[in-house]
Amino acid sequence: MTYGKKIKQHEIVIPTDPLPVWYFVFHDHNSEKYIAPHWHRGIELSYVENGRIDDFLINKKHYSSQSGIILVVNTQEIHSIHDFRNTDSLALSIIFPYDYIANLYPDIAHQVIKINDPTMFSNKQKLAYLHLQGLLSQFIKVYFLKIPTKHLEQQRLIDEILCLLLANFTEDKKDQEQVSERKVYIINRLQYITQYVNNHYQEELNLALKLSNFLCK
Repeated sequence: MTYGKKIKQHEIVIPTDPLPVWYFVFHDHNSEKYIAPHWHRGIELSYVENGRIDDFLINKKHYSSQSGIILVVNTQEIHSIHDFRNTDSLALSIIFPYDYIANLYPDIAHQVIKINDPTMFSNKQKLAYLHLQGLLSQFIKVYFLKIPTKHLEQQRLIDEILCLLLANFTEDKKDQEQVSERKVYIINRLQYITQYVNNHYQEELNLALKLSNFLCK
């Protein structure tokens, strides 16, 4: 997949066992200063507990993320991170697989999550945002615990976070966000192919047979 003159990579997202989502806690020396432009089908949530991201590029829009800020990358949006300062940094990234969300909430097919501009929030959304900050902060705390119920606690928080996002920050896609029939076809084909690869990448593939399957779909 190309975008402009640079190649933007599709990222295969594998959930963090035993949870149904992928997540990563950036802290201190494991924090990267640069994450190259990429995209994936899942919906990604980024939360900074401590530290600062000077430039979080999402779908051609630049964001500066600091303590308490929540950003969401909707499905298939190209995004990258520049200069995540790693002094006393603490941040969380969660990627919800698209199919996982769609199975629980089919309306996501024609909606987007709008949370990256808090100045546009209603009073209800402001309260939900505070609640979401608390849940994400709690998830980070649980990550560092060594208790028998750790994964159960993480699963509970994941469910609450996702429910809060979908109940308070989803909007129907606007006309300008809709794509042409040709683009819809291309995206659907691309999603089918990437999903097939995600599900079968460990198997020995017969290229001729699989290509025939793709062309006949």
